[in-house]
Amino acid sequence: MDADANYCGARRTDALNRYQTPGYALLRIGARYRFDWRGTPAALRLRVYKVGDEYAWIAGTRGIQA
Repeated sequence: MDADANYCGARRTDALNRYQTPGYALLRIGARYRFDWRGTPAALRLRVYKVGDEYAWIAGTRGIQA
């Protein structure tokens, strides 16, 4: 089992600091199963991204994008 979490605070989106995106947290979880397949070590891995279904904003040169 593995998991990781990242937090991104609010960010300003323009040079004059007029607008900002909200902060968000992302949680990812996963599991791995190691086994031998015909004498060769193998692994099966499952990762789930955006566990909490958080919505993140990206501020680019064309404005705020979802």
